[in-house]
Amino acid sequence: MRTEGGDTLGNSIRRSWETQMALHPITAAHVALMSAVIAGNPEDWWRRKLGLILDGAAAMLARRGHPDEAGQDVICR
Repeated sequence: MRTEGGDTLGNSIRRSWETQMALHPITAAHVALMSAVIAGNPEDWWRRKLGLILDGAAAMLARRGHPDEAGQDVICR
């Protein structure tokens, strides 16, 4: 998605955040991290996001347990 000036929406958002970082030093580290996340190719960003979701699902599955040999769910608490 592009702005009226032809810039990407992500770059426009990052620039507005960067001007605010100096005014709000408490949140500057968080803003810098978010700026890094949205930088670059949107296709890469979505791929990284999908990877995070899948990693989270795998971690939840590992914590909850796996079906036993009888086909019953094993619940770990």
